[in-house]
Order: sequence, then C-alpha cells, then structure tokens
Amino acid sequence: MASTIASSHTSLLTAQHSVGHVHLIIGSNPLAASRATNSLAAGAKPILIAPTVENQTIHYNLAAHIASGALTHLSRPFQNDDLFTLGREEVSGVVDAVFITAPNAVNAPEIADKCRRNRIPINVVDCPPLCSFSLLSVHVDGPLQVGVTTNGRGCKLASRIRREVAAALPEGLGTAVERLGGVRRRILEEAAAKRGGHGQPQVVADEGVDDSVDQGAEF
Repeated sequence: MASTIASSHTSLLTAQHSVGHVHLIIGSNPLAASRATNSLAAGAKPILIAPTVENQTIHYNLAAHIASGALTHLSRPFQNDDLFTLGREEVSGVVDAVFITAPNAVNAPEIADKCRRNRIPINVVDCPPLCSFSLLSVHVDGPLQVGVTTNGRGCKLASRIRREVAAALPEGLGTAVERLGGVRRRILEEAAAKRGGHGQPQVVADEGVDDSVDQGAEF
C-alpha cells in the first residue's frame, strides 16, 4: 500500500483565471447548482443544459440564477455540437470547460472522449477516469483561497480536512491579505517609477514569484 502511494503522481494545482469563459453544465441537480454558483463566482458564463421535466421543479438556486439572467438555460438534451458552438467568439466557439453532474443522463464516456480529443477540460462527477481535472474543496476569505484535494481518495475527506484547516486560520486573514497585497503593489510601482519604468508590467511579472512554491527574496 505504501509503495502504491509513493509511486503515484500528484496533481498540478493551479488557480485558473476564468473571467468571461464559457462553462457547460450538464444536469439540473443540486451539484449543478453548486457548479453554476462557483462558475459565476469566478467570473465565467455558465450555460446549463438540461431538459425541462414535467411536474419536476428545477433546483431553486438554478432557478434564481436563471431568473437573474446570470445563467443561460437550454431546456433540451446535450448535443455534441454544443462543445464547438456555444463558446466564446475569440476561441472559435469552443467552450472552455464541461461539467457533467448527471453522468447517467448522458453518454459521459463519449462526451469525455470528444473533450479530450479537442483539449476541452472536463469534470464528470464520481467518474475520475473520465475527468481531465478535479475541483478542490475550497475555503474562501476575500482574495484568500485555500484548496484541498485527496486526488480521488475521497471528497468528503477533503472537505473535512479543509474545514480543519480553515478553523485554524486567524480571523480576518482575508482582509489582511487584501491590505498587504495593496501595500506590496504600491511598493513595486514606486520602485519601478524610480527606475524610470512603468509600474504595471513589473507587478504582473512579479506575480509568478509571489505564488510559487519556493518564494524568492522579493517582497
């Protein structure tokens, strides 16, 4: 057992900037509502694909997002062409990500195969072999996000660990991060101005150092 764990690969954890991206969400269950809420929080444009079922009401959070205009609802079954026609114009209509929350309602293996062939990120609930990425259990406090993954060993365990980590964090840490970030940016901009350069490019270039595993000596 120990040798299996030691030889397994870990995931490459990233924080994806999704503003303006188009996310397809297939299904209308509570998980679909959670995916839509998270997508909107990231600045993306979620599209819900789920047929309207007679005598069955849609999840109230989904209904609220649809009523507000934040969530587009296509009341019909998923079509393969949706992957290549519902996305942004600047990427020729290809969607940016697919979330299947009801794998039994669609041909999830076929959709996953098409996504892989076209390099479209896909997540299928409870089907790790079909996923090209997984979602972390995340604690959010303003600009601070702390994510936990067990790499498929158990989402409830990840949630438990995330709660333990969040409980150990100081109160108001998100606000402190916001303030420190503002101070840091001003220092970088002032330093760049003294050198006769432009502040913003230096700030952007420095972001990779700030979020790297082994941070440099720069503030």
